[in-house]
Amino acid sequence: MILFLDFDGVLHPLWEPAPFNDWQLEQTFGPRPWPGPFFMHAPVLVELLGPYLDQVEIVISSTWGRKRDLATLRSLLPSELAARVTDAVHHQLPPQQDIQRGDGLTSRWEEIAFYREHARPDIGDRWLAIDDDDLGWPDGERHHLAHCARDLGCIEARAAVARALAGWRSLKDPLAIRRPVPGRSP
Repeated sequence: MILFLDFDGVLHPLWEPAPFNDWQLEQTFGPRPWPGPFFMHAPVLVELLGPYLDQVEIVISSTWGRKRDLATLRSLLPSELAARVTDAVHHQLPPQQDIQRGDGLTSRWEEIAFYREHARPDIGDRWLAIDDDDLGWPDGERHHLAHCARDLGCIEARAAVARALAGWRSLKDPLAIRRPVPGRSP
C-alpha cells in the first residue's frame, strides 16, 4: 500500500492555540502557525502503522516536500517511518510557476491525483492518505482518506487513522474477509 503522509496538522498541530484560549484574540489577530516542536506525534503514527509497516510505502504529501530533498524529509521522521519513505508528491509535480499558470493543482487531493496519474499509475486502488486537509476530495474517493480534523495527539484523529488502516486491511486481504470464525461454520 502507498501511504500519502501529510505533516502539518497530522504529526504536530497546525495552529498555535489562542493565548489563554481567548477566542476573541484569535478572531482579532487570526490564528498563528504552530511554532513547534514539530513531529511530536510521529511516534503515534509508528504505533498505529505497527501491524502494517512492512506492507507500507510512504510518499510524503506535505508541503514540506517543496523545498526539501528526500534525505532531509526522511531525517525528520522516526527511523521506522523514514525507512519506508520512497518519494514526495512535490518532487513529481510540475514546477511551481507552471502550477500558478493554470495547471490547477490547488488542493492536496489534486496533487495526490496528479502524482498517482503521472508518477505512479501502477498503484491503482492500493493507497491511503493521512491528512488534515479534505478540501476537494470527491465523495467516491473519501474511503482513501484518513481525515485528521486535528493532529494525532487527538484521540479522534488516531481513531480515524486506525479505522482507515483496518478498512484497507479488510479490503486488501481476502483471507481477512473469508477467514472462518472459530465455532461458526463458514
